[in-house]
Amino acid sequence: MKIIDPSSLSDDDLSYYRECPKIIINPKTRWKDKLSKHRQRDFVAKSTDGIQYLIYCRKSITDPVDFSCGVILNCGRGKSITLVRYNGANHQHGNIRFQCHIHLATADNVRSMKKKDDAHATITTRYNNFDHAFSCLISDCGVQTEIFETMKGRL
Repeated sequence: MKIIDPSSLSDDDLSYYRECPKIIINPKTRWKDKLSKHRQRDFVAKSTDGIQYLIYCRKSITDPVDFSCGVILNCGRGKSITLVRYNGANHQHGNIRFQCHIHLATADNVRSMKKKDDAHATITTRYNNFDHAFSCLISDCGVQTEIFETMKGRL
């Protein structure tokens, strides 16, 4: 596994890792019920240069606007960076009031010990439900689509 020093990454590096082509290596992973009335599904992906990622999907069993899906870069040695997170409209985030929003990791936040990697968020109108948010993730983050074409309606 390639070791990545998170503190050395620039915003361009983070964009590269977010957008580079990724292949899912566990396409048959199943939804798991969580104690918090959510279901979660975690895909492992690799890029052509051998970098490993976790692509997660989490959605509420009871609230259709309570969802999140994202891409986490595995830096090795127990370190990771949430590169991007697509959230539903079930909560407030700073000045964002109950609207869908996308979190992006920034180099400044990765280096800061006081903020989450992906603390920066912007409102989006690109999606309003989990399925559309996950489609945005696939498109934006270079995830191979062949697997998901056969899974339509089962996400």
